[in-house]
Amino acid sequence: GWSNFTYLISIFFGKIFGLTVCLRCESPLHKELALNRLKRISKSFLLGKLLFKLVDYFLYIGTQNKVFYEYYGIKANQLIFSPYAVDNIRFGREAARLADSEQPKHLKTALDLPPDSKIALFTGKLYNIKRPFDLIQAFHQISDPNLGLIVVGDGELRYTLEQYVRNHQMQNVVFVGFVNQSEISIYYAMANVIVL
Repeated sequence: GWSNFTYLISIFFGKIFGLTVCLRCESPLHKELALNRLKRISKSFLLGKLLFKLVDYFLYIGTQNKVFYEYYGIKANQLIFSPYAVDNIRFGREAARLADSEQPKHLKTALDLPPDSKIALFTGKLYNIKRPFDLIQAFHQISDPNLGLIVVGDGELRYTLEQYVRNHQMQNVVFVGFVNQSEISIYYAMANVIVL
């Protein structure tokens, strides 16, 4: 990526030492086109004329990311499809195993949620682009004692979200922080609704 100085130095020295340099970023073209003209021109120069000249291959995540690179003049032979990967077989096996176990009920009890409550689950980084505040506010409006909300993840908004829940004396909202992929299946098994 190019989001911090360390990444830029790595790209620069990778090129100096003759290494193959690959770049993988989440930049979609629609966000690029939303920038004002001056920012687009500046970015076009910095990325297209400077940084991208040091990169051998661009690992694009999806269609919008691919057209982002094409917008900056990257050739087709430099583009390699590199989507996010999920081991669906492992998660499927875990879900089947957990569906017939008592573990989801035990976790619900450990999180101080009513045993018969329905669970809405959010998993992800807690920052603005994911809009977790919308979920917390919507949950606050519902105010159903038979509904629980579990927030899995961490990020810059966590403190603000927790403060909102405390200030509004919201019940059945649990922030569990970061959960490793090896342990997250139990949360999915417990959820009735997954909120993206």
